[in-house]
Amino acid sequence: QPARPDRVAKAIKPDYALSSHVAPLGLLFYTANALPAEYRGGAFVSEHGSWDRSPLNGYRVSYVAFEQG
Repeated sequence: QPARPDRVAKAIKPDYALSSHVAPLGLLFYTANALPAEYRGGAFVSEHGSWDRSPLNGYRVSYVAFEQG
């Protein structure tokens, strides 16, 4: 049981959650034409992970699609 269930009940679930031991290093909303059209309007997120985890976590670029911008 959480210490403050009233606050838990009011919490807003994130649309996109990073996993544990990961830090976002960059965010880019893509508006160019070099990639296929389905990438336009979405966001690329670069992640840095922790070096002392097995298996390694982070160290990637993720794409997050957005609907209606």
